[in-house]
Amino acid sequence: MTEQTENIPEETIKPTEIPTITPIPTIEPTPTIAPTVAPDPVEGGIIGNKNSKIYHKPACRFLPAAKNRVYFNSEDEAIGQGYKACGHCCK
Repeated sequence: MTEQTENIPEETIKPTEIPTITPIPTIEPTPTIAPTVAPDPVEGGIIGNKNSKIYHKPACRFLPAAKNRVYFNSEDEAIGQGYKACGHCCK
């Protein structure tokens, strides 16, 4: 015993307590969701713009952005859905 604890009865001397360390919970990363990609057009199919209601042939240079595309099997199907022909590729 040291001089500081000589006069203290042993029953009252407690060992230094080590604090309990609570682990920080791990946070699982949220899975990334791949953007939805429009399907490839069917061969000989028609690509419509859902905003303008204009349809195009697959090789048209004025095709809509992928997110705005609607696919049809024929021009008749597109017309039946209320779409109009592109003035460039469907002349």
